[in-house]
Amino acid sequence: MSTAAERLAAAKDRMDQISREHADRRELRERRSREARESAASNLAKQGQLADKTIERLQEMGKRQKAAGGWNTSAATEKKAVEYRFGADDEDQPYESAPPPAQPWAQPAPAQPSWSTPPTTPLPAQPAPPPPPPRAPRRAPRVDEDDDFGSQTWLT
Repeated sequence: MSTAAERLAAAKDRMDQISREHADRRELRERRSREARESAASNLAKQGQLADKTIERLQEMGKRQKAAGGWNTSAATEKKAVEYRFGADDEDQPYESAPPPAQPWAQPAPAQPSWSTPPTTPLPAQPAPPPPPPRAPRRAPRVDEDDDFGSQTWLT
């Protein structure tokens, strides 16, 4: 009976080994699944934050368009370059606006006194550039011999 007992012990050892291997594989599969779920959740949260920022910017553009009387032109709705910031600084600092454009029409031009010197004579015009060199003549298109009936006499 010793051989039967040895075979039984070997079979039990083999079954224990297979059970341990299955448990290890199950644990590895569950760990990978848990890591994938955590990674997907963090990526989804990042995408959500980006989507929130995008929606906020689109709403701001809509407000600017509405404030511009419904005109969707770059001059009416253009956001200044300093207003586009991404990253950690975006939440800390408020948007900056560019200084108002200079108004040259607001300042009157100084009047010229009547005793000023006469205007200078304009400089003579530069001579016209030389014409481009003539182009090489184009080649005649290649004549296909099958379609060339020039030497055919049609009177015979």
